Parts: sequence; structure tokens; C-alpha cells
Amino acid sequence: MDQLEKFVRNNRAEFDSSNPDPGLWNAIEDRLPQKEAKRFSIWKLTSVAAVGLVLVLSGVIVGMSMNNDNVKSTAEYMEFREAEQYYNMQLQQRVSALSTYTYDPTIDDDLAELKEVYNELTTELEDGMEPNKNDIIQALIQNYQTRVDLLERVLERLEEGQKQFELSNDEDDETTKI
Repeated sequence: MDQLEKFVRNNRAEFDSSNPDPGLWNAIEDRLPQKEAKRFSIWKLTSVAAVGLVLVLSGVIVGMSMNNDNVKSTAEYMEFREAEQYYNMQLQQRVSALSTYTYDPTIDDDLAELKEVYNELTTELEDGMEPNKNDIIQALIQNYQTRVDLLERVLERLEEGQKQFELSNDEDDETTKI
């Protein structure tokens, strides 16, 4: 053991009994660098609150805008469903009228091809991104219109052919009577 350590051990009681002078701590504090007290400026507080308010309002406006787009697309989708019902009824009427005639089977192939395109478009509508949905809905309606127009033209030609056949039969009957 060294002498300092021995001295501290032997005189320990004297070290613990002495209290420093109360003015000592004041003198030490005076020599320390002074810190400025942090004060919040009313302008800083107001600007932070304003920025927060702007962010919240921006979020609300964007949310409402997105909700309006969903409502709009839902309304457009409902209009499409109404058009779909109308065109399905038109197609059923024309297919029913067509079934009474004998016609070229390639018409069925054309209709099947258009139906395949329709099915692909409905898959795209269900899986598609929001901006493309209106274009897909328009393409679906156009597909319906094309199928109805095709059936309408075929029916018109078949009816014209039927009328001509009936007229030629009527003329044959009149010549045989004379």
C-alpha cells in the first residue's frame, strides 16, 4: 500500500465529518458558463400549429377527392350494369328471332368471337386500374352494340330473302292458275 492510501484510511472519519462552506457551491456556479433559458416563441408555436393544420386539411381534401372518384366510378358502373341488362335483352330477342331461320353458321362463330372479347374485357374491368375502367366500360358497351348490329343485319337480310321467296312463290301460283 502506498502512503496516500494509508493516510486516507487512517483519517477517513475526518474526511466524512467536514462539510464544505455553503458559499463554495455559489462560487463554483458563478464560474460555470451561463445557459440561456429556452423559451418558446409564440410565432414558432403558431407556425408549427399552422403547418399541422394544413397537413390535416390536405389529407381530408385528398381523402374526399378519392371518395368522390369511387362514388363516380360506382355510379358509372351502375349505369353500365343497366346498359348491360338492356343489351342482353336485345341480344336474346334477336337470337330468338334468328333461331327461326336457317342461316350461315359463321355468324355463330363471329358472335362467339365477340363474346370472347367481351369476357376478356370483363376480366380486365374486374382486375383493372381505376383510370382505365371507364375505357373498358365503353369498350364493353361497344361490343354489345356490335353484336346487336350484327344480328340486326343478319335478320334484315334473312327477312328480305324470305319476302323474296314468298313473292316468287306467289307469282308461280298465279301463273299456274291461269
